[in-house]
Amino acid sequence: MEQQYSEQKKQILKQINDLYKDGDLFKVIDLLENCQLDFDLCLQLVRTYINVARQSGDPYTLFSKAQRLLDNFSKQGHDNSYYQFYQGCILFNSGLIADSIIRFEQALKFVPATDPTLLCNIQIYKDKATSLETVASFNGCSKDEELLLLSHYKKHFNNEPMCYSKVGSVNLYVIKPSDNHDYNMLVTTGLSGKNQKSKDGLSEDFELCFALPKDFSTSDPKEVPFEISMFEEVVTNLICQKDFIGFGYYLEKDRSFSKTTAFNGVMFCGLGDYKKEAQCMSIGDKTISFLEMIPLRPMELNFRKNNSANALLELFKEQQIMLTPFIKTRDDVCRTIS
Repeated sequence: MEQQYSEQKKQILKQINDLYKDGDLFKVIDLLENCQLDFDLCLQLVRTYINVARQSGDPYTLFSKAQRLLDNFSKQGHDNSYYQFYQGCILFNSGLIADSIIRFEQALKFVPATDPTLLCNIQIYKDKATSLETVASFNGCSKDEELLLLSHYKKHFNNEPMCYSKVGSVNLYVIKPSDNHDYNMLVTTGLSGKNQKSKDGLSEDFELCFALPKDFSTSDPKEVPFEISMFEEVVTNLICQKDFIGFGYYLEKDRSFSKTTAFNGVMFCGLGDYKKEAQCMSIGDKTISFLEMIPLRPMELNFRKNNSANALLELFKEQQIMLTPFIKTRDDVCRTIS
């Protein structure tokens, strides 16, 4: 009897593998919901519930089903990396971020050395959860400081900032094109709440700016454009970053910011299109610089890693590649460098 079930289970696992290759996840659910589940098959069904729930209009029903299944096998799962990982995924997608981190950390303890893919997936989720927790706990700047920042933007950027979205306590504003600057400008208020100290012990903080073409749609779209999602992702990264951030600082992604573009990094520089008094301000004993975000292609990012920010900016100047506003179809400035 046991051998017969073992053979049936092998066939079921093969069917599951084939269905996953074909993307027929609902057939996986139908198959497993009509099977006698042991611990391994339970994990397969939980995995599929979670994958389908991410694309579902009613994810909580599937997450609840997954959680009930895991509860039925809690004794077998306490030292199983997949069990703990799936528990973490359910908590993460239910908004229980702190609890999910505990589960991901538990899962990492039991990952077999023969399963690097699982290790990578757990670490990715743990990093996401830690990032969300850091963003949630970041207080940004005070209301009075935000009013001063908005006044600075209005005075020097020649238009009224309009609130667009937010990342935690950091508000993102859009400044429409003006006669002096014929492009949209995304700006932040709140990053200066990081309260950075320079090597000299001085308070030197920053806010981030990102110039976009004048015809760029800054209405609230159903699908967030690549430029906006990139800006929000960079802001999230900066909130979590412990390094000192200033002119020339750069960030790198493992993959590009979007499947449709090659940009996989950004660098920060001064607002070269603006007068000196627009590029910084003082609030109390704190100096706040307004840094412009420059997206970089892979070869440009590699060049920046091995050269100064000024050297890279000089390349853009030599090849007459305009950086303000950002054009995602612009040429790669390093394409001719041997």
